[in-house]
Amino acid sequence: MKIKKILLVLTAAVFLLTLVSCTEDDGSAYLSEEVISSIEKDSKKWAELSDMLGALTVNSADIPEFDSMSQSAKYFRDSLLNYLCCKNYRKYAGDAELLGDINEKYPELDAVAAIEADEFEAEMYRLFGGSIKITHKSTELFTYLDKSDVYVPITSPVYGGCDLVLVSAEETEHTYRLEFETYTDRKCFTYFALLVKRDDGSCYFSLLLKK
Repeated sequence: MKIKKILLVLTAAVFLLTLVSCTEDDGSAYLSEEVISSIEKDSKKWAELSDMLGALTVNSADIPEFDSMSQSAKYFRDSLLNYLCCKNYRKYAGDAELLGDINEKYPELDAVAAIEADEFEAEMYRLFGGSIKITHKSTELFTYLDKSDVYVPITSPVYGGCDLVLVSAEETEHTYRLEFETYTDRKCFTYFALLVKRDDGSCYFSLLLKK
């Protein structure tokens, strides 16, 4: 669906949105804001925004569209866990006390790395906003262990399964607007992402559309 069509639909919905209190994961009301600046490609903010894209996929260029925290928690559990594992594998593989406890409770697994569930939750809220209750379950690449409340990887972290390239980043009063492309050997897609700013200077994904 084209961005212009989406903007028309969401603009018509702004009246309804003002009748209810806004939740943190709802940034659609900001789509009509005027762009105030472009983010420089060699800036710290550009690097930060580029890094955040890595949480959206493991190895597929075809990323699902979303406009709510509940959809994010459904679609990006595996990719977020892999994102964490790629960035902090030494940390997760080096917690001898935690791994010892896991292997005592699950001797058949011989776990070599583990991500605590509360760290996964915190990262989900950081990157996707919202305040919904996050449930925990196993994914394609990670096994959830309820006795230890951790995720353990089934395989090694997946590095570079899909290339994500930030093409442009613009700033409005309350948001950042990104255009980025995803590549694999056989596929290429272009996306629009809306990220909402927080008071502390951080931001979170609120909306993703395929162009």
